[in-house]
Amino acid sequence: MRQIITRVVSTTYMLGVLGITSAFTGCAGFSQQLQATTTGIKIEYKVPQETLPVPHAPVRVVIKDDRLDSEVLGVGARSTVGSRVLGLFAFGVVSLVVPSEPSFQQTDLVGMFQKAFEERLKSNGVEITRDSAANKITLEVVLRDFRLDFNFGKWIGEAGYVITMKEDSKVICEDRISEKVVRFNVWGYGSGEAALSEAFAKAVNRANLNGCLSRLKN
Repeated sequence: MRQIITRVVSTTYMLGVLGITSAFTGCAGFSQQLQATTTGIKIEYKVPQETLPVPHAPVRVVIKDDRLDSEVLGVGARSTVGSRVLGLFAFGVVSLVVPSEPSFQQTDLVGMFQKAFEERLKSNGVEITRDSAANKITLEVVLRDFRLDFNFGKWIGEAGYVITMKEDSKVICEDRISEKVVRFNVWGYGSGEAALSEAFAKAVNRANLNGCLSRLKN
């Protein structure tokens, strides 16, 4: 009788260990969990409320993709995430819960950064233009890194770029920005989405737009 009880306890213990191990090593099944999207990588960005200097002319946002590796998914993430690509770019905390917030379907990284920077400027009083002919002020963002990877039970989201503001082709300010967010594999692929989404938001918000706009001519 004692041997039977010991075996039952041992089996239960092993199943528990296997469950915990699976959660922190990642598997294809986790990509279908409740908190993950199924059509693409969802990046959420909430525009910060800030007071920005209003320049004398509209600002044109220019995004350039200068990444050495254009793959969004690292080797460790591909086995879990599969063939997903950037799918939904949502403004607001949860776009489905807050239907008044706009959401944008983006299949390219350039379009996603373009919309985020334009919304950050426009939502805080800065006029935006896409007309290059009459443009005097340009905010240029050169993408250097954007990646989601998985290693030893952790998701790693990274986003980096070089930002330059120019007035009449003269460089007003320049900065290199890089963000890295690490999350444990608590929600499977959903945790991966959260890591990349947070890295993106932190990187966009780290741009010192206030400082750059303050240096423009009045």
